[in-house]
Amino acid sequence: MDGGTIIAINNLAKHFSGVQALRGVSFDVRRGEILGLLGANGAGKSTLLKILGGIEKADSGHIVYEGSPFLPDKPHAAQKQGLISVHQELNVFLQMTAVENLFLGYEPIGKLGLINRKRMTNEAKKVLSNFGLDIAPNTLLQNLSVAKRHLIEIVRAMNETPKVLMLDEPTAALSNDQIQWLFGKVRELIAKGTSVIYVSHRLDEIVELCDRCVVLKDGCVSGILDGNFNKEQIIKAMIGRSVEIGKEKRDRVDGEIIFSCKNLSVKGKLHNISFDIRKGEILGVGGLVGAGRSELLRALCGVDPIDGGAISMNGSIIKNNHLDDAIKNDMVLISEDRKLENLFLLQSVANNITANTIRKWSGFGFIKRKQEISAAIKASESVSLDPGRVLKPVDTLSGGNQQKAVLAKALLTGTDLLLLDEPTRGVDVGTREEIYRIINDLTREGKSILLVSSDWEELLALCDRLIVLSEGRITAELKGDEVSEENLMHYSTIANVDNTQVKAKKRKTLAAIRDKFLYSGNNTAFFGLILLILMIAGTFAFPRFLTYINMRNIFRQSFVYILLTLGQIFVIIHGYADLSMSATMTVAGVLGLTIMKSGEGMLIPGVLAMLGFGALVGMVSSTAVVIGKMNPMVATYAVSMMLRGIALIITPRPIAPSPDIFKQIANNSFLGLPLILYIGAVFIIVIYIILRHTALGRYIFAVGENPSAALWSGLPVKSSKFFSFIACSVMAVMGAFYMLGRSGAAEATVAFQLNLDAVAFALIGGGSFRGGKGSVGGSIMAILSVTVLMNILGGLGVGTHQRDVIRGVLLVTVIILNEFKVSRTRI
Repeated sequence: MDGGTIIAINNLAKHFSGVQALRGVSFDVRRGEILGLLGANGAGKSTLLKILGGIEKADSGHIVYEGSPFLPDKPHAAQKQGLISVHQELNVFLQMTAVENLFLGYEPIGKLGLINRKRMTNEAKKVLSNFGLDIAPNTLLQNLSVAKRHLIEIVRAMNETPKVLMLDEPTAALSNDQIQWLFGKVRELIAKGTSVIYVSHRLDEIVELCDRCVVLKDGCVSGILDGNFNKEQIIKAMIGRSVEIGKEKRDRVDGEIIFSCKNLSVKGKLHNISFDIRKGEILGVGGLVGAGRSELLRALCGVDPIDGGAISMNGSIIKNNHLDDAIKNDMVLISEDRKLENLFLLQSVANNITANTIRKWSGFGFIKRKQEISAAIKASESVSLDPGRVLKPVDTLSGGNQQKAVLAKALLTGTDLLLLDEPTRGVDVGTREEIYRIINDLTREGKSILLVSSDWEELLALCDRLIVLSEGRITAELKGDEVSEENLMHYSTIANVDNTQVKAKKRKTLAAIRDKFLYSGNNTAFFGLILLILMIAGTFAFPRFLTYINMRNIFRQSFVYILLTLGQIFVIIHGYADLSMSATMTVAGVLGLTIMKSGEGMLIPGVLAMLGFGALVGMVSSTAVVIGKMNPMVATYAVSMMLRGIALIITPRPIAPSPDIFKQIANNSFLGLPLILYIGAVFIIVIYIILRHTALGRYIFAVGENPSAALWSGLPVKSSKFFSFIACSVMAVMGAFYMLGRSGAAEATVAFQLNLDAVAFALIGGGSFRGGKGSVGGSIMAILSVTVLMNILGGLGVGTHQRDVIRGVLLVTVIILNEFKVSRTRI
């Protein structure tokens, strides 16, 4: 550490909706040091890091970075100057592989501006090897443990050779050996001259790792500790008093058994798990990340289905198919992810606390609001949560207070068994002390606790007994003097499965096959097989099926759907749908043909006007969605309504004839094949290349899956959405060109059904309203399959209306099945 200053922060202030997050914060960061940034939940740590990282803007004050004023307006600006962040919230993309996550935004570009995948994969192998991580580069992140996802994010940040690395709670999901790995890598960076700002609620880490500490309290600097500081000094600076957290002396727990688990199994996760819990007991569940701890709690409460075994409560066998069943059976789960699985962030604290017990405060379908609020206040007081905030949105609370709201919600159910998964993750030492007090008070009342924690000190401090999991099996039960960190480590790392390496290799192989099927065109093979079966069936259905004329008709019928669906895929990947495509196609047709027929030599001006009009519609739609924050379906439907009116204003009657060139393109052949087949192939290849082999396509998928993570990764979120809407509208204009040739005219009637079909084909081909997914190949195969099926039914004499019914049922069924599959693959 050379002592020179790299960042000087002076009188920084930030205000959020009535809350002063930062108040005149001033301190410096030295070159080559590890600076601990500490404080209770809500003290302003994350806000400060977001200002440095370009995510938030300060209201006042200034920052000097490397001797120059510095206030980045977006994450990319901070990253370009060497400030790299690893945020508290996981900031990776589950639908992408490890290599794609590592190089997102820094993809090696080869010829023609395409991503050099081979080079990127080889570099990823080197990076992962250099960092000592045994992760296959082409593994989807959704198939990695939470800890390994965090490691990928940390490696991505470190690999960018930062001048300043900002780590916000980086060890929250890591095991002890992974934490030591991280510390070693941080020290290697420091030796190269990098400065590190390190945020953690684990104070032992701060003492071990950091050179200095800046402590925030209520948005102000309450202390700067330099030299030989200890945990007690940090705590006193954070909360103004000392805190001692040790194992509470309780009478030996020998009450009656209230809960039993016998030979419980969950395929691929848990194997023959058996244990009992006594009244007033805290039973801990230890083990490394991925050992099956959270999976055990989820299975017991019905979140994940049980394949074998039985559970009983107070001597009676019970079956939980849902969390509601668990509550009825006198047990409640607090999962490890409070924001995703425990809270409704936009609703009030009161609504969150009473969510599991709403029936108690209802009569004849109406909520008894006074009783509900009274119950919420009482529950909040029991967990030391300010009752004056019960009517505030829960997302305005600090992380520690949100966790208290989750506890209050569980306590209000009145159940005798609480399953707590990481109940103190991401909370400060003061809140941790209060949560420990609540847990101990519950056991004195006769409640029982099943506790999962990655913090072994926490397990040792709270639990009467411990069961230790490794590879989904119980390897030990520890009690009395056996409860120690040494035993916990030993039984967490012991191999306990016969042929472990063979089975692990088999699981990796199966995962790789699953990844290959799920990734990219995940429905292409399925619909390709369906299309083949239909083609074979069609040859037996009627003799004219395989004739050139019939095949040409099938492709002509499907071509407009291909064009519209190719455009719709861009928007679907973002989790949106554009309902203005058919109206855009209609107006483009009547506008272009009106111009073309206005005089000689107006063909090209008409074509350019159609293309410009399409781009303009895309700009209007994307502006309404991205800038105006409108719901995409509402915005594009409103645009569609306006366009329908514009079409009728231009002409209430059909316009004809179209220029001959459009008719020739739509109807002529080349080398025995329709011209539109060649044109369609070009569009399909170009759009596939854009989406799968360019940095732009990678950004579209990233923004679609997780816009916040994409923004924090420095990706062009807004421009990605603008491009997608414009591309969608331009493809609608391509549809207008084709229809001018196919029908020989333009009319003002909007075929809204074409819109819905394009959305449906984009979805069943591999897209999802959850975003981050879309397949060109799958969508094309889906279009051809449905068109061939309708052709076969028509050849068999099935009426038009009956075919519409069959088509609708088919599309809805496949969309539902596809969304179900997507939900099963998301973790």
